[in-house]
Amino acid sequence: MYHKLHQLSKDVNWDERVSKLFFQLYKESLGHAEALLRMFKEMFPNESPPEVTLPALEVELSEERLRDMVYHGHLKDILEYLMGTEKLAHDVYKYLAERTEDENSKATLIWLANIENGHYQKLRNLYVSLFGSEPGE
Repeated sequence: MYHKLHQLSKDVNWDERVSKLFFQLYKESLGHAEALLRMFKEMFPNESPPEVTLPALEVELSEERLRDMVYHGHLKDILEYLMGTEKLAHDVYKYLAERTEDENSKATLIWLANIENGHYQKLRNLYVSLFGSEPGE
């Protein structure tokens, strides 16, 4: 979703920090996925990641919906939505970390929660710098 937003945001006349942040979050998300895959392969060297039928933790908007929001100038709504998904992911990882007894799992879940919180903070900081107020005010 961040990659698509990066691409779409270059088509409109938004502050360049918006496109740069979307690209940065896209690259960070790829790096985190690669780190998790490496971790899985180290822990389970002879296995492939299982197929999972659960929905993604961070709900993605359709390309059509993203395009509509970008081209109609709904940047505030986009940033608020993204902050909400990052906060939800943080809260879920934190909740799971608090309830697991396995120290490796706990450390991974805390790492993931911190990543999501970092994404939230970057989005929030951009929001405040662009709109001069805290989200939800």
